[in-house]
Amino acid sequence: MAQLALFAEPQVEAELVPLCACGCGERVKKPGALYKHGHFSRSPEYKTMRASLAGKAVTTAAEQTPRTCRCGCGTILKTAAAEFAPGHHMRLAAGKRGSQGGLAAPVRIGRLCGCGCGERVANRHTKYLPGHQPAVWREAREGPGNLRVCPSCGRQFRVRPSVDRTWLACSFICQSAARRQVKPWSRLQRRCFEYMATNQLPMAQFARLAGITPAAFRRWVANKDSTTARQRLCALARVLGISEDDALREAVRDGASGPATAEERLTLVGRANIRFAAERARSPEASAKGAATRRGRKQAPAHTEAIRRAWLGNPAAETAKARLVSWHKSLDGKIVQLLWPLIKRSPAPSKEQVAEHASRMAPRLGTSPEMVLRAWRPHLQKRGLVAKGRPPAKRYVAVAKLRTDWPRRANGVLKTGFVKAAWEVAEREEGRRIDLAAFEKWLYRQVWTD
Repeated sequence: MAQLALFAEPQVEAELVPLCACGCGERVKKPGALYKHGHFSRSPEYKTMRASLAGKAVTTAAEQTPRTCRCGCGTILKTAAAEFAPGHHMRLAAGKRGSQGGLAAPVRIGRLCGCGCGERVANRHTKYLPGHQPAVWREAREGPGNLRVCPSCGRQFRVRPSVDRTWLACSFICQSAARRQVKPWSRLQRRCFEYMATNQLPMAQFARLAGITPAAFRRWVANKDSTTARQRLCALARVLGISEDDALREAVRDGASGPATAEERLTLVGRANIRFAAERARSPEASAKGAATRRGRKQAPAHTEAIRRAWLGNPAAETAKARLVSWHKSLDGKIVQLLWPLIKRSPAPSKEQVAEHASRMAPRLGTSPEMVLRAWRPHLQKRGLVAKGRPPAKRYVAVAKLRTDWPRRANGVLKTGFVKAAWEVAEREEGRRIDLAAFEKWLYRQVWTD
């Protein structure tokens, strides 16, 4: 403890430590010190010592007098080496440009603005401040202007020569009408454009006045035979001062019969989709697709009983039953019946499994495996386990020839419309309806890859 007391720092009270002599107001850290660390360079003694070491005359602050600019403006110079305030050496009249000698001349002051506002211009060659030129002075300088006719309203007006090449119309309203690229195609739209021309309104402002977004109104006018919401047509009718029935009747293009509102158009599209879906559901392709989807599924007992009751006493059912019985007793029927155990055990057998099963089943009927595979092939194709191969050569040749003759773009890609045209050619060649989705898959597999 005695050793720790020897090395302990002396306890100095804060009120005994003096303030720094440079005048910063802070206290020194150690007793007996005059300046804080780094504050000695702020003191007059330090400056006097530096001047004496450099061999310069030492003057006190009281002996030093402020020096002013040589131009006579009275500005006090900030540095000892400077003779002029910044930019004041150009005020000397005598001597060459840029010299610092000669007599001081009076400071030049800009002239007053010619419009009489009382302000002074910055350049001695300028007569007016920017924007203070009178209209008579402008006309005398730029000319009276060229006489032009507004393409929107037909009014004559003069155009300044400086904007003669870029003018569009006599006013902002007419300029908006001249830049307008859309044209009305119905009587209601012509009423709207007449209202805009009469009241000098641009298209966007007219749409906002009716409570419609400008984009929706512009889209309705730009797309011929298009429709818009009934609420918007009623809003236009209120602005134009006509009844809603007249607005709905005049919204359709002259001589055309179609929906007047977007709600009516969506109703017609929905009904057409329902009819198309019903026709497609009754098509042979849809029936085959539904049968392929239901194949392998176990039907409910109630469904099976309903089918049995429907077939009882039906002549067609008796004929089909006799045909099935005869087929089951035939050689082809017996061969096909040997395939069902394999399908039941493995719903998606590989090509090797099918060949192995055929080689095992062929000795039972005393036939060759090739004949068994030939009888199984149509049933495997219906399940998608074996490729159906290339369709009739007539379709392939016709579509391939159409592909060769079809126009192409610069990068070699066929132009739009080839798939639909090839589909129509295939239906015409085969004399039957073909599912478009199945045809596109065939087209990609058979034609694109050749």
